[in-house]
Amino acid sequence: MVISVRPSALLAEGECLVVSAVLDTDRIPVLGHVREAVLGAFIDRDDDLIEGLSVKDKILAYTMIYGGLVLSYKCDIVTPISRIHVGTLLELGVRSEERIVSDSLILRAWALIFKGREAEGLDLLSGEIIYPTRLGWRVGGDVRIAPIGVEVIRGQPTHL
Repeated sequence: MVISVRPSALLAEGECLVVSAVLDTDRIPVLGHVREAVLGAFIDRDDDLIEGLSVKDKILAYTMIYGGLVLSYKCDIVTPISRIHVGTLLELGVRSEERIVSDSLILRAWALIFKGREAEGLDLLSGEIIYPTRLGWRVGGDVRIAPIGVEVIRGQPTHL
């Protein structure tokens, strides 16, 4: 059995809300301790390792587990609230200005995304990846928001 873990990133962070995504790219690192916590949840069905992570690392882990674009609550108890699969591609590495994103802007963007106006909603949030690396992002480009963050590939016996 082979388990593949795609990277996730925090795209926008407000006071208590965060938008994160699994990204189909090798330009974002998969943090080793987050990967181990995710594998523990998948293999051993034990989320104790996730519970021991920092707030940002918990969000990365839950995003990998759920896949797609994820809206999470980060105040007090980290809780994934909503997940959606989108077809809009992202461009990474663009110049971006540091910007403050409010919870109300995140909710407005999420409503647009949820209604199918994903490019418009994502554009409201575009700027800089908050974590695990600093990298500008915007709508357009060739980076897919992957629907699956963890993939289990079971080996098939070969018969000669």
